[in-house]
Amino acid sequence: MLILKNNRIIRKNNATISIFSEAFMYGFGVFETLRTYNSKTFELEAHINRLFNSAKEIKLKIPYSKKRIETMVKKLVKLLKFENQLIKIISTKEDLFIISSKLKYKESLIKDGVAVKTIELQRKLPSIKSISYLSSYIANNEAKNKNYYEALLIDSHKNISEGAYSNIFWFERDKLCTNSKNILHGITREIVIKISPFKVKYKGIKLSSLLNKKEIFLTQTSKGIIPVVKIDKTIINKGVPGHKTKELIKRFSDYALGT
Repeated sequence: MLILKNNRIIRKNNATISIFSEAFMYGFGVFETLRTYNSKTFELEAHINRLFNSAKEIKLKIPYSKKRIETMVKKLVKLLKFENQLIKIISTKEDLFIISSKLKYKESLIKDGVAVKTIELQRKLPSIKSISYLSSYIANNEAKNKNYYEALLIDSHKNISEGAYSNIFWFERDKLCTNSKNILHGITREIVIKISPFKVKYKGIKLSSLLNKKEIFLTQTSKGIIPVVKIDKTIINKGVPGHKTKELIKRFSDYALGT
């Protein structure tokens, strides 16, 4: 792992903040997680723009310009040298700005489909990438402790919103559907919408209806498109990813790799 703290390379043990920092005491700060494909940063500009939008929403001033941050990220990626890296940008009130990057390990099993667990929870300020991420962390951790890949968040009326760390899509015949209200508008989500050969429809859905869909998938920056083959105890599409989902995975891979 390599770390830039206020644009200076530091050791992991020196990546510290004061216990009196508002980031530590109140979770006041914003972050972005992004990745590289073959040593090239994926949608870096979009991630930086969202970082600034999140900061604006909570009235946080970021100490560097967008262009400077872009240069800093590319510098770190070049120094680390790995083709596939996972990068995190954090900005807090005390002009503390940290960028870290580490090797991105492959997770081939997710392409075969994952199981998700529904959890009744709604994130506060869902459109903001705040470092106050406790609700998502608890939901995801609860799902993983029960051997599920991710938590699927629902409200008290069983309406689906998003994953704890992901966005959700499903197919209704040849229409690609996704929720658009009270969610984090993920960067990978936006790319999937952009490159989809299927007509996109924005709508809500209840859990009971989702369980009857044959093709469901999540989108996540670190892993791209993730087919869902089980929700709670219900098997989706006989436990295998659908053909339209596989087509989108191929298109997304081509887009990400620039082929």
